[in-house]
Amino acid sequence: MNALLLSTYEVLHLAPFAGQHLAEVHVILQFDRILLLASLHQILMLQI
Repeated sequence: MNALLLSTYEVLHLAPFAGQHLAEVHVILQFDRILLLASLHQILMLQI
């Protein structure tokens, strides 16, 4: 999960320098959020 957060951090900070369009960054962040929620859900299910 830390790698996922790091990738989000990298996207936010490196995207302007890489010439990424805001729409592409938004899609990437949405995808990261879905993965993050899925991993959190799995962690909660394991604890129950």
